[in-house]
Formats: sequence, C-alpha cells, structure tokens
Amino acid sequence: MTFKTAPTKVARAVSQLLQAGILKTPPVWLRPMQRHPPGPSLVRAPSAFDTRGTLKVKRRKAVRPPAIVYPEDALRRRFYKDHPNELSRPRMLMERDGHNRRDWTRLCLDGEVPTGEHVVQYQLYLMSTGLSEQEAYVKATAEFYVVRAREDTERRIAEQEARHFGAVPIKSAIEVGLEKEETALERSREVLKLRNEM
Repeated sequence: MTFKTAPTKVARAVSQLLQAGILKTPPVWLRPMQRHPPGPSLVRAPSAFDTRGTLKVKRRKAVRPPAIVYPEDALRRRFYKDHPNELSRPRMLMERDGHNRRDWTRLCLDGEVPTGEHVVQYQLYLMSTGLSEQEAYVKATAEFYVVRAREDTERRIAEQEARHFGAVPIKSAIEVGLEKEETALERSREVLKLRNEM
C-alpha cells in the first residue's frame, strides 16, 4: 500500500501515527522536517515540462566579462599582418623582448635585437608624442628596417671573414644526414658490384 500525501502533510501524518501508538519511535527526519517544512510539491509545476514530458530548460545568456582591449592590440595585428615572417623568426629564450623596458624614445637600446613588440611599443610612444597612427607606423617600421638591414650586413660580413680565415661553415643536420645516406648507398653499390663479379 502506497502512502500518498502532500509533502507539507507528511510530518503531521507521522505525528498522528506516533500519537495513536502505531509508530513506537519517531523517525530521525521528523524534527528537522517540522522545523523546516518542505514546499507544497516535490514535483515541478506542469508548465515546466513540454508535451513529451521532458523538462523545459530556460537558457539564460551567459554573463561574460567585457573584452579587454589595449591600444597596442590593433597596432600589433597590423604589424604582424604586414610582416608575417616575423612570427616565424627564431628567438632566443634569453633575448630581451622589451616587456620590462620603460623608455621607448628609441626603437632599440644598445645590444637589443628588435622584435615586432619593439616596433609596436615604439609606435605607441610616437603616437603619444602627437604623430598619427600611420605616421608613427611608417617611422617605426623604417627604423626597424634599418636595424634589420644592418644586422643582415653584419652577419654576411662575419661569414665572409670566417671563410677568408679558413673557417668551414657548419653543416646542418639535414646536410649531414644526406651525406651519410649517400655514403651508405655508395657502399651498397660496391657490395652489389662485388657479388655480381663472383
């Protein structure tokens, strides 16, 4: 036999059973239920279900924080759009990238290797001095090109001097692997030639 009654009447019904002596000891949940009575129904209102009997879920818009936008973001996007090769340029982990630098009156300090971030920060500084975004971009990239051209020239001169003094350029891992493969193929040809002669 099933005991069907509203949740609000359960505590009263059990109290009556205790008073009548049908139940000898009160259930553990009785006192908390009397102090904190349940709602009128344990089942959701019928309007919360659709025609198939599944629960309708009201979707609320997720609260999203506003996007954080810095003025450098647009400058950075433009620089790397115009100079995509800068993203693939190998960088040393110890290379200073200008994040801790405060003085941007020059593109590079002595001994610094310019990166895209240097150009962006320098352009931002130039814009703060009154130049337009386009004028600052042209000036910053022009100085960047000069520094990169000087680096390339220094590298080429250093390679030429090294060759002049007898230095042998270091072979890449691919070149070394190809040479080993070629010698192995040459040996196998010689072995096949000897077997055919026998």
